[in-house]
Amino acid sequence: MGDFEFVISEGPEKGRTHPFPGNHFYVGSSDECHLRFGATEVEPKHAEIRLDPSGVPWIRDLTGQG
Repeated sequence: MGDFEFVISEGPEKGRTHPFPGNHFYVGSSDECHLRFGATEVEPKHAEIRLDPSGVPWIRDLTGQG
């Protein structure tokens, strides 16, 4: 993709970037997620990311915390 990326803002990996792996993907610690982080950092299936037809990113919290 290359247009959007996550930037780690805290901890030992502060400043590290992760490009969006596609137009629709999941973030979490589970093997079924497309963008994975450590289990101490995120829930197994933490968020769903989707780019709408005009390219605007939408994030859906899957943790039930907000």
